[in-house]
This record gives sequence, C-alpha cells and structure tokens, in this order.
Amino acid sequence: MQRLSGTAKTVHGARFAVIVTNGRFTLPAIERSEAYEVHLIDRGRLELWAAEGRPSWELLEGVKPARRLPGQRRWPRDLRAAGWVPASGRQRRPSAQ
Repeated sequence: MQRLSGTAKTVHGARFAVIVTNGRFTLPAIERSEAYEVHLIDRGRLELWAAEGRPSWELLEGVKPARRLPGQRRWPRDLRAAGWVPASGRQRRPSAQ
C-alpha cells in the first residue's frame, strides 16, 4: 500500500491510487488502504463495475467525477477566454491571412 501510494502520487502525479482484485481484501489490507489513501475494488465492486457499466468514480468513495475524459487536452484559460478553443475541445486552425 505504501509503495503504491507513494509511487502513484509522487512519481506519476495521480490524484489517487486504486487496487483492483477479483478476490477479497483482508482486514489489515483495508485498514492500511485507509491510512495510505488507496482505494480498493474487490469482487463485489468489480461485478457492479462490469455488469452495470458504472463509471469507476461512482464505485470509489470520496472521488470526484472526471472533469474531462482521457485524451482530452487541458487548454489554458486565457486561450479559452479569447475564443481560441471551441467548446468541442478541438483546436481551430488559424485562418490564412
């Protein structure tokens, strides 16, 4: 838990870490996960995730939904305010002058 938490956050810049198993977690693992702020998805939550197609953040307590989908770029606010980036998220090409 400690290694996962430290690596996910400091090395990869993740907001949180998750361990997924098709089994169950022991009580000590659950206690340590709370101490290191690692989210656990066990067999029951994995079944919900797979069967219902629910987003992962609905399965994890205290995790906010993603503001953008994977692959979507973050655009600087000053460019958005200037209208350079349309609402679709696609970059407009500058018009030929």
